Amino acid sequence: EPETALRGGVDGLDVIRPLVAHAPQYLKSGGWLAIEIQHDQGSAVTGLCTSAGLSSIVVQKDHEGHDRIILAQWCG
Repeated sequence: EPETALRGGVDGLDVIRPLVAHAPQYLKSGGWLAIEIQHDQGSAVTGLCTSAGLSSIVVQKDHEGHDRIILAQWCG
């Protein structure tokens, strides 16, 4: 893991917040953002995606049933 991935701040979202917020600037319309998340971040990252204007948000679970991947689409 890159060192920045291990230093996510108090809530673990310090790296994810700007990634989601700036995603619409880099995604083409219809493009998807995929992010690996911690098991307890599904709700928080879903909220960040919604606030950034992303849609079709899906939280995929790992083999143990924990939230693990967020998929969100930019339709701008």
